[in-house]
Amino acid sequence: FKAMVEGCHRAIKMLGDIDYTVSDKDQLRKRSIWITKDIAKGETFSKENLKILRPGYGMEPKFFDVVLGKKAKKDLLKGEPLKTEFIC
Repeated sequence: FKAMVEGCHRAIKMLGDIDYTVSDKDQLRKRSIWITKDIAKGETFSKENLKILRPGYGMEPKFFDVVLGKKAKKDLLKGEPLKTEFIC
C-alpha cells in the first residue's frame, strides 16, 4: 500500500502544475473583434465598422453577431479592440 501511495505522489509530481493563462505568443495567434472606422457615441455597430482580426486583445469573434446592432457607449477610434465596456 505504501508503494502504491508513493507511486501516486510521484505521478502527480510528474504531471506538474496546470496553467490556464494565455501567453503573449498565443494571444497574437487568436482573433478578436476590432474597430475599423471611427464610431461616435450612440452610433450602431455594423459590419462596416467592425472586423474580426488578429491579435486577440478584444472581444471573442463568437460575439460578433451579438454586437451588431448595439450602440457605442463612447466615442471609439479606428484600430481599437472592441471591449464589452464599450457597448450599451
